[in-house]
Amino acid sequence: SRGRRRGGGDGGGGEGGVNDERRAAADEGITSFNLDARRRPVAEPQLCASLFGLKIVSLSAGYGHNLALSADGRVFSCGYNDRGQLGLGHRINCTEFQYVSALEGVFVCQIACGQAHNLARTTDTRPSHPFDIAAKDKEKEKGASLLTVPSAAAAADGSGGDCGGVYVWGNGSLGQLGLGRRVTGRRVPVLLPALSHNGVRIVDVAAGNNHSVAVSDRGEVWTWGHGEYGQHGGQASVSTNDLVDAFHYYQPRPLLVDPGVKVVQVECGSCFSLGRTESGDVYSWGWNGHGVLGHGKGYFSHAPTRIAALGSVDRRAVSIAAGANLCAAVVETSQCPIQYRYLLDQCHDAAAELGLGTCDVVIRVPGSKKPFFGHRIILESRCRFLQGYLRAAQQDHGCVEEVFDTDDEPSRRMLSVVLETEHASATTMAALLVYIYTEKLEVPPHKLKALMGFASDVFMPRLEALCAASIQLDHGAASWSGLGMGAKEPVAVPSARFDLDMRQAVNEPRHADVRFVSRQQGRQQEHHTPPDTAGSTALSAASPPSPPSPPSP
Repeated sequence: SRGRRRGGGDGGGGEGGVNDERRAAADEGITSFNLDARRRPVAEPQLCASLFGLKIVSLSAGYGHNLALSADGRVFSCGYNDRGQLGLGHRINCTEFQYVSALEGVFVCQIACGQAHNLARTTDTRPSHPFDIAAKDKEKEKGASLLTVPSAAAAADGSGGDCGGVYVWGNGSLGQLGLGRRVTGRRVPVLLPALSHNGVRIVDVAAGNNHSVAVSDRGEVWTWGHGEYGQHGGQASVSTNDLVDAFHYYQPRPLLVDPGVKVVQVECGSCFSLGRTESGDVYSWGWNGHGVLGHGKGYFSHAPTRIAALGSVDRRAVSIAAGANLCAAVVETSQCPIQYRYLLDQCHDAAAELGLGTCDVVIRVPGSKKPFFGHRIILESRCRFLQGYLRAAQQDHGCVEEVFDTDDEPSRRMLSVVLETEHASATTMAALLVYIYTEKLEVPPHKLKALMGFASDVFMPRLEALCAASIQLDHGAASWSGLGMGAKEPVAVPSARFDLDMRQAVNEPRHADVRFVSRQQGRQQEHHTPPDTAGSTALSAASPPSPPSPPSP
């Protein structure tokens, strides 16, 4: 017949279909549905009364619906339900959280919401609870065995219960459920068969607007759903599979990444995806609207590409997150226990004529009028080359410079040297000071080779290795054979020495300028006696001054 299509099937529709769903929902005890689709913004956080008595461990939000995961592995849903995204078997909106009973019998450990579809990852291993352990022991004493009742969805797919797989439901018109081209939606969760065979064990899932991503315990990435904007990667500038066969990604397909890359976490934005590797690197692929891929404005490539700014030899990403058009990452740096960043700030202030602070050395490099300031004890302790250089300059009385401080402070006599090496420049000297004071590598990528040469000039082997490892990481081992290393030989970076160097400096009598002497058991005993060094001041107190004698009566 002509006119509007009557309700039925997975998509449903028509006023009669909605009324039937309302009656069926009422029979099941669901009374909090609401057909009013008007938006009512909530300006302040409100306590969710429908989840009272439950310990919620995870939440996920779609465009108009929400999922909640409890500590006992149960899933609850509320919000818009026009595509069956609540998983309740009908399409009636619910203003309060409802239990997704179709997942009964499986333990859900992760949930993810797309625009109008959802993913739920289950696990074989459930967290032990004291009551569960006691009940299990009691059953063992009776000689009985605990049985797990499989869910209706699992039974329908022939899985026989929890298999540590992925369940999907909601809108599937663009293949985001991964169930093939003939399935346009599911109102209840069903097991995704493509990821439940051949020993595939999924450890993480994510959902974008209309695409989905999963990662296995072997580091393989599976992707499916809408692919018009390169959401599924590809080694070409255009996703050829999606252009030739629009239904190619209606089932999970493996993502092509660089050899040896093992992904452990995935996140999805609106039309892009992120993957964090076991080594702490982050890869991105998809549509680069608003610069979400992290490679700069105007970047265009569908191939998964490493984000250079997030991964380096001295830092690694430990967590990633993605919104619709933005991303965030938590990065862990290999910081040493001690850092003198505040003293480095004094060096920068002295160069900008904002005050000398406690600086006592000024260094210049050829070709630059900018002076570099530092602290002699730190420079000598961290760099043996500078130690000898400054000691030799100290013997030359012509290496002392009168440096004027701010208007409120008088001028100061400082040791002044010119560092003349092959790779000395303003950029490499600034990066050397940052490394000396903080043990961190901070230099533009195109200056890494120059800094590596400068580190070799001043005998800083760890800084040299950090530069070499960064070049290898950014450009690949095969592209820098001129450095004298094998094509696949990884650069070994020595351990940080900052803590050790500064501890040795503290215990070095040569750097002392104060001497304390005390009395013990009637004899004089020196705690620390520095040698006579130029520029040092030795203060001694063999015995405290005697108090004045009281006046005679």
